[in-house]
Amino acid sequence: MRYPVEVGLVGHAQADLERLLPLLERKSDRSFLERAQATYRRWWELIGEQAAGSGTRCGPRR
Repeated sequence: MRYPVEVGLVGHAQADLERLLPLLERKSDRSFLERAQATYRRWWELIGEQAAGSGTRCGPRR
């Protein structure tokens, strides 16, 4: 999933996030998070189904 970036940051991830975290406000609307989590779950279900597959090999064509 891609999300637009308004400001790119350059630095050490842990240090930057520790300084930015106190500036965030918790939102009561969790619809974006819930949609992203549902998409993530469906993706891993699909990957699992494809990994299980039919067991048919796909050989090189000549």
